[in-house]
Amino acid sequence: MKKIIIVLMVVVLGYFGWQRFSTRQTSNNDYAVLSVTNKTMDGSYYKSQVQQVRVLCPEPSRIVKQGTTWHSQDQKWASHTPSTASQVLSFIGTQWNGKAGRGQVVCIYRTNENAAFTLNLEATSAMVVVEPEREANWSARINNSYRLCRSVNPADCGFIQEKPITKTQQDIFEDIKWQGDQKNHSKQQ
Repeated sequence: MKKIIIVLMVVVLGYFGWQRFSTRQTSNNDYAVLSVTNKTMDGSYYKSQVQQVRVLCPEPSRIVKQGTTWHSQDQKWASHTPSTASQVLSFIGTQWNGKAGRGQVVCIYRTNENAAFTLNLEATSAMVVVEPEREANWSARINNSYRLCRSVNPADCGFIQEKPITKTQQDIFEDIKWQGDQKNHSKQQ
């Protein structure tokens, strides 16, 4: 009976914790840590942890031009296509593209250049993005591979980045020490 109650508590707390995490917020600092079971090529399993972080595209006012390309002030987002535009006018939306629930995003902006050309910013480092939940601003899948979020506010088009949690040498040492202490404790009993 205790196991059932504990499992129910974990499920309920996890649900409410995720609801808090998945609500729209203007902060980039929301995150959750999840344990994931992974399968290796030989069929064995191991557990790892990933951190899921809510990320927003940069505000138009935080995008600067360098030469013929654009980037965010924090250098985390950049365009790869030369542009003759001199000003970013507004945020248009976000596009997610991927398969099996994981993919990448592009932040889309309108510039003072010809309206037919948009400014597309991509992450400057590898970023694994979880497929967005079907929220008010995110479309259903289009051509079974991408989804769009249309809004003038980047906070309406937030998405979840998944990062593996890497352990430091000190963390690994502490884990080994703790496992050794547990074995010694059980032998004494």
